[in-house]
Amino acid sequence: MSGHEISAGSRTLFLYQTCYGTVHQEAVDGSGIQDVTAYHHKAYRYIRTGDGVKIEQAGLLYHDDEAMEELDKKIDFSIPWGKPGK
Repeated sequence: MSGHEISAGSRTLFLYQTCYGTVHQEAVDGSGIQDVTAYHHKAYRYIRTGDGVKIEQAGLLYHDDEAMEELDKKIDFSIPWGKPGK
């Protein structure tokens, strides 16, 4: 999982990616609660607007499978892409 905040002009974008597994997400004010499960990358963009926060699905950004697998080798782990975790 990873998160990236990007400010551009008058809006702020926060990208949250779950590469494999389940992540519990909850806004500071207790709204927007969700558990995100991914067996092969799932990402959302949270965009501040004048009306609140807009949530959009996002594609794979800032890394790829190869980068994740290189990291896995360093910790002696292999992501079972496409299969539910334990």
